[in-house]
Amino acid sequence: MNKLKEISSESWAPPPTCIPVSRFELPPNSSSSEISRVALLIHGLTGSPEEMRPIAAQLAAHGYHCVAPLLSGHCTSLDDLSNTPLTSWQATILNELELIKTNSPTAQVVLIGLSLGALLSLWLLLERPHLIACTVLLSPPLRLRSPRDEVLHRFLSFLPECLLPLLGSRAKSRRPVGYLQYRHNAYPRHSIAAAERVLRLRDRLLSSLPSAFQSPGSAPRIIAAFDPQDHLVDAQWSERWISTHLPNAENLRLAGGQHELPIGHRSNELSEILTAKLGPSLASPGSK
Repeated sequence: MNKLKEISSESWAPPPTCIPVSRFELPPNSSSSEISRVALLIHGLTGSPEEMRPIAAQLAAHGYHCVAPLLSGHCTSLDDLSNTPLTSWQATILNELELIKTNSPTAQVVLIGLSLGALLSLWLLLERPHLIACTVLLSPPLRLRSPRDEVLHRFLSFLPECLLPLLGSRAKSRRPVGYLQYRHNAYPRHSIAAAERVLRLRDRLLSSLPSAFQSPGSAPRIIAAFDPQDHLVDAQWSERWISTHLPNAENLRLAGGQHELPIGHRSNELSEILTAKLGPSLASPGSK
């Protein structure tokens, strides 16, 4: 019996650990002193900039200056995350974008966001559409795979913001050993308050995006990538919504890539696809 338990426990990955990290930059592998293309990479909920490093390394090798900020409440404590307002995350990425444009006014900027980072990328696109050449959405949680979690969100959405930190945390779903290609630097549990803030942001985006980009001629260039079997996101529903409401968007399917696409087993392929798609025709119809 003990042997069976031992075998069973070894088939599941241990919870991730969050080693403190901060914002990183990767300069382009180029002799040119002028920065012409910048990638602003935004990590996911409970994670860190490290989960964006594999993509950043590939883009830097092809001439991009890559910037990956740390969102507030991450790599500190779950209590800190639970008490971090959405506006703090929004201020972080808006400040990074403005810093990029101040230092390199003519550079074309690509947003690349994972999960929460994808939603923040869409929010930033709405706020500063003329500054963004292309937006890459990795596993955007436009609808959760779990109907129970969607129902729970409907109830929690009525709670005032001040009560959210009282909701505590819950364990992450167990994943098989080796389900990711790279180590995941993240909290081992989910902050319910932070997850609720993510879904409130999502609801606002689903409401505002269709009217913001109605004309295909002025719609921004968007690339969305999903694993069809994503354990967290209803990828099929999200793909349909993007195809219906975002005229200049393209969906990519990477089976077996996991929700954490930049560090999953399709990470290298994802980086190669994005490098190819972003390289020849970066500018979007609405960029200036």
